[in-house]
Amino acid sequence: ARAHSGRDEIAIVDGSHAWLVDDAPRAGGPAMGSDARSSRAVAKGRGAFDAWFHSIPRNDANAFEELLCRRRDRIGALLIEPIPLSPAQPALDADTLASLRSLCDRFEVALIVDESATGFRIARGGAQQAFDVRADLCTFGPSLANGYPIAALAGSEPIMRRFGKQVAQGIGSAAHPLSLAVADKTLQLLEETDALERIAKYGSRMREGLSQVLTRRGIPHSLTGPPAMIRLGVSGLPQPVDGNRSVGERAFASALAPRLQASGILCEPDLDAPWFVSAAHNELCLAETLAKFEHATDAVLELQSGAPGRSARAAARRASAFASPS
Repeated sequence: ARAHSGRDEIAIVDGSHAWLVDDAPRAGGPAMGSDARSSRAVAKGRGAFDAWFHSIPRNDANAFEELLCRRRDRIGALLIEPIPLSPAQPALDADTLASLRSLCDRFEVALIVDESATGFRIARGGAQQAFDVRADLCTFGPSLANGYPIAALAGSEPIMRRFGKQVAQGIGSAAHPLSLAVADKTLQLLEETDALERIAKYGSRMREGLSQVLTRRGIPHSLTGPPAMIRLGVSGLPQPVDGNRSVGERAFASALAPRLQASGILCEPDLDAPWFVSAAHNELCLAETLAKFEHATDAVLELQSGAPGRSARAAARRASAFASPS
């Protein structure tokens, strides 16, 4: 994007992830990228990188417009992640996205949409289809290949033509034949079956069940994001007198995840990350997940008293009824 626009600086919507790759030519290696804009930025030294990035508040297109008016000759790209991985950040709304797209067109700025989490997961066309926004560049991750290690970059032809001329290609998940074969089959299944519709239905029911467990225990919570990637947040938990048994908001999540993993519910260790579901999950998986979530929740809450209660024993009996993990 920087090579295409001839401008070095990048605006980033809060909650989006940015990675800067040093594509300066290596000694004895190919000269590819020697005249790329990013190579000159790298030459300035790592301490200068902060000056190249500008943070934009989420759902505030006016802030982006003000930045462009001040630095229109320096901003080459806007990077957005429509659905951030952190529950502390809201999803971008449709009106904001439409305004950001319009501003990028008006100021000739490349719009980069990070689809590494949403691509081929929340819709066949990813976040761009779900939010009705068109990217100039977009990135995809392992959901492209059902979890196999792969990454992809797509974009408009004028920008993609920069590869091999002004821009060097650096990638961590190389195009391994196995991953490519799985990606081909995954895309076929997504196109020809109702896998995404079943994922959405399952995720909606799981979200409702998780909420019921927390509501019955009086735990203020939020379950946000699309059904295919639910984000769990808790708030307002009481702090126990014994400081060694703190189950405050962050401690609750930190203690819950390993208990779920130990029981076979393979969530992320950090519950700020989304809960991803699969089209292979069935009714038994849903019942097992909810029963073990209930058991784990009670176990964490009872760290305050150190004694298992009746609700925990009942939940444990339900959870133990399932012999195999999800």
